[in-house]
Amino acid sequence: MVTLKFKYDGKIIKRECVIYKPEAINNYSAVIILPESKNSKLNFYMGNKIQEQSKLNLKVLYVEDKLINQQVLSVMLEDKGCKVDLANNGQEGVEKANKKSYDLIFMDINMPVMDGLTASKKINNNNNNNSPPIIAITAYYDIIDESELENNGIVDVIAKPFNSKQVFEKIYYWAQEK
Repeated sequence: MVTLKFKYDGKIIKRECVIYKPEAINNYSAVIILPESKNSKLNFYMGNKIQEQSKLNLKVLYVEDKLINQQVLSVMLEDKGCKVDLANNGQEGVEKANKKSYDLIFMDINMPVMDGLTASKKINNNNNNNSPPIIAITAYYDIIDESELENNGIVDVIAKPFNSKQVFEKIYYWAQEK
């Protein structure tokens, strides 16, 4: 952990941060979240360059039976400006997806009442295979057959336990694809 000092918006700001070296980048970078600006955009400091990152403003459905997982992902997404609806099992997920339009769906695979594969297939069938991207979030990542996921309309997978970097990489990719 280091403390960086820099000028932002006419003020000297000090922030503690972790210096890391991403594999794809040859030099070190620091990422610091700065105070929100008046235009409700988050500002990120990367090395010597400030980049603006708009709030995501996506409608997301998270289908998950474990309350703690619902809370963790909801907080991550809401902090970035997403509106999150929760469903406790696959059947609730199908019902919510039929009633409301979403930009992205996160789907647990192993749930009571209706599993995530069945729910994903139903959501895709109900939308004539034109549903929003469905991303599986599962603890069974290493034993899942990828073709089975694809056949049920799941476009990507995140392994549990997950972190915010994994989640937002998928969101940025699939939000652009849509």
